[in-house]
Amino acid sequence: MDDAMVLRIIEILKEQPDISQEALGENLGVTRRIVQKYINALKEAGRIERVGGKRYGHWEINE
Repeated sequence: MDDAMVLRIIEILKEQPDISQEALGENLGVTRRIVQKYINALKEAGRIERVGGKRYGHWEINE
């Protein structure tokens, strides 16, 4: 995993915890599928978690 991409994703999630994966991809200049792979890896590592549902939930950063 690209550490710079991980840091950028976490930074964006801190600023906009309710951002969608599609919007996150547009913000980073990558596809939603790439964002999804990073998000899944971050969730498995316990660095982030989704609170609430897909539509009205938000991301929380565990540091």
